[in-house]
Amino acid sequence: NGLWSEPFEVTSGAGVPDSPTISQVVPRSPHCVFVAWEEPFHNGAIISEYRLESRCNEKDFEVVHSGPLCSTEV
Repeated sequence: NGLWSEPFEVTSGAGVPDSPTISQVVPRSPHCVFVAWEEPFHNGAIISEYRLESRCNEKDFEVVHSGPLCSTEV
């Protein structure tokens, strides 16, 4: 038992951002779609890039969009 110490403040680092929510998928042609998504809650982190991946016929996924914008044509 003794005197109370001085209070101190602790701040943790940023958390992992939430996943984006797809808001639009619009066919542009038989082989192209426009895809848009909502910017997710960032939990204190800086979101500098979105990566959209696609796969066809059970093959490996491939990156079809990489960048800061929240929409693309695939």
